[in-house]
Amino acid sequence: MTYQHVQELEHRLLHDDAFEKTHAYFMDNFAEKPAFSKLGKRTNVPYLTTMIGELCRQFFKKDAIAMNHFTVIKVEAYQLLHGFVQVEGLFMVFCYSKKVNRGTACMLNMANRNEQAHYFRITPITSDGSPVPDTLFKDVFEGTEN
Repeated sequence: MTYQHVQELEHRLLHDDAFEKTHAYFMDNFAEKPAFSKLGKRTNVPYLTTMIGELCRQFFKKDAIAMNHFTVIKVEAYQLLHGFVQVEGLFMVFCYSKKVNRGTACMLNMANRNEQAHYFRITPITSDGSPVPDTLFKDVFEGTEN
């Protein structure tokens, strides 16, 4: 994994309409690489938890959902957040680029891999629909997160 891979991922996060291809690119070139895993540090990102939770509430069409084992890893060198969570019995893997303020997620049933996987683009917005501030997740990458 190189900076060219990071640039390609950022481009895909911004422009790909086939979210499954973007997610596959992340998995193939980052998540499954031991060198990438070594760069990460576990962190707590409440805003990302909220975004993933809202995405899941919309997907399941429920007011409340059960999210377990929510894990977020930051890779400061590439300004990436990635991780996984168990949601309503399904498993979700996600990544998010601070540089382009976009991410991708895949939700699947680990017990029955024959079921359809669901892919999402993560695009944060403010409650009034205005662009997100450039400082979103600044605390995470400055090491001042709670």
